[in-house]
Amino acid sequence: MSKTMGIIVNREKEGAIQYARGVIQWLEEKENRVLVTNWLGKRIHRHDLVADKSEMGEISDLVISLGGDGTLCRAARDFAPYEVPLLGINFGGLGFLTEIPISRYRQGLNKILAEDYRTEKRLMLEANLIRNKKK
Repeated sequence: MSKTMGIIVNREKEGAIQYARGVIQWLEEKENRVLVTNWLGKRIHRHDLVADKSEMGEISDLVISLGGDGTLCRAARDFAPYEVPLLGINFGGLGFLTEIPISRYRQGLNKILAEDYRTEKRLMLEANLIRNKKK
């Protein structure tokens, strides 16, 4: 079944653009619609895929976070208002939250496309650091 999938990447991670290109190509070969941020669209010369985060959140069936746990946490904050499921694909270090290593992204996404997965709701905390009565 064809899906619309948003992709965000960690700009600071080496290999981010190459990994994103591979994931995008694979998803498009499977006849899925892919949306990317303006930053990524410019770097891969695919302006036809660009969507702002609100559009991506509103119409995506899934948002894929390419990076590490920090990238996934940022995506969770950015896309929380849209209640869109997130999938973390790790190409960083250990990855406690990003369960799928980049070497196995095809297997993970095949399960998503076959609707052979489950979602887990997570709590989100917000904290403020106050020093000398200043935020």
